[in-house]
Amino acid sequence: MGSAIGIIANPVSARDIRRVIANATALQITDRANIVLRILSCVKVCGVDKVLMMPENGGIRHHVRRGIDRAENQGLKHFPALEHLDYRISGTVDDTLKGARMMAEMGVAAIVKPAAGLEGKLPPTLLIWGKDDEVIPSAHAADLPGAKVHVIEGAGHMVFMEKADDVNTLIKANIASKDNG
Repeated sequence: MGSAIGIIANPVSARDIRRVIANATALQITDRANIVLRILSCVKVCGVDKVLMMPENGGIRHHVRRGIDRAENQGLKHFPALEHLDYRISGTVDDTLKGARMMAEMGVAAIVKPAAGLEGKLPPTLLIWGKDDEVIPSAHAADLPGAKVHVIEGAGHMVFMEKADDVNTLIKANIASKDNG
């Protein structure tokens, strides 16, 4: 498959976590799409050719497509090829689990925001966590057995934005190790 990763962007998961965490703010769909676009641009710089993304009905997909189209219309090549998995959405966290399973079966090098509960079913997974993450504390990194876990000092929940160079270095190294067998 070449250098490919998967992205889990399930709007239902965000609603579930807000119920659990008091005083959490809600991100608008456009904000979530912008986060996905930032991830896409970061992984493109890291040499990722293709990204698989789970389907969703919340509107993220359409905003992401619009952002990619806008860049392409300006002649910019900021994003890898994006492909959405094809399965019926249930509107539950099960969509996340199904997407992660399908991505693993398709041989992705990494899954961004992998779900717990898939022990033995995921490829070697790189899990990058901000040590100061107050939304989902870094102690939860142990919830995904077998994952290569990197906890980055001085970063919170948006580790890929706060410490982009560190994250990019880790992703490049993970992809290179998968490509080399």
